[in-house]
Amino acid sequence: MVTPDGMAYARELMERVVPEQAWGVPALADPGTRWAVKNGWLPRDATGLWVVNSTGCVTVGGRVYAVAVLSDGHASMAEGVARVERAAREAVRRAFRGRGGSTP
Repeated sequence: MVTPDGMAYARELMERVVPEQAWGVPALADPGTRWAVKNGWLPRDATGLWVVNSTGCVTVGGRVYAVAVLSDGHASMAEGVARVERAAREAVRRAFRGRGGSTP
């Protein structure tokens, strides 16, 4: 079981990423808001295709969302990042509309 201190520590780590790794879920964030992310990426040995994942919390349209996108089969990391960001945007757009809001 994770303690409240443990959760706070994990969130602190997820909020302090180097700028080069601020892609994926953070791309959705309202300007000036806090976000937290854990990204993962690697090329598969057998195929050379990339696995690219992004999981985190972000404020969009004034609402906080927990978003996770898991993907694989990308020709490059850049292609994977672009697809992950598109998928995350679409998921939040649909969730926002489903809660009675206009598209963020």
